[in-house]
Amino acid sequence: MSRRILRAVPVVLIATLTLTGCLPGDPPVTPPATPSAEPVFASDEEALAAAEEAYGKYLAVVDAVFADGGANPERLLEVASESVYEIDRLGFEEMAQQHLRGTGAATFVLKLQSFESVDGEVVAYSCDDISATDILDADGRSIVAGSRPTRIPYEVRFDGDPLTVVERTLWQGQGVCD
Repeated sequence: MSRRILRAVPVVLIATLTLTGCLPGDPPVTPPATPSAEPVFASDEEALAAAEEAYGKYLAVVDAVFADGGANPERLLEVASESVYEIDRLGFEEMAQQHLRGTGAATFVLKLQSFESVDGEVVAYSCDDISATDILDADGRSIVAGSRPTRIPYEVRFDGDPLTVVERTLWQGQGVCD
């Protein structure tokens, strides 16, 4: 064998072994650790305060649409999800068709159920107090039965930045308005 061929054999052998993984190559590159996402809420109190602010805005818009006889319910889209808006819109359309309007304002007390510190979702129970509200017909007479419940329990889910109401369901359990 010629010397040129003998010298080429180790070079070809090393190249082949490196390409097939038999010899160690450069160490694998590990991507730098990405910092974990900053929590949206640092505490229960912070999550509850954000939910109270969001729900207060939601109820203020609901009260305003009631006062306007159900007109322009799309205002709710600023404080609620599309699905919550669609449910509320149906009630407001019925109200407008019957020439009804609301007076007064609802109040509420929230109790935190849970929150996700990273993604920002908050779930709370609300006791809505509607005792200071009324629904009037076209002649200004109340159509509300004197026996209506004045405190209504809901489970409310909030999400987004800023928080908005993304789900609101009547709570069938106990303890929310006690």
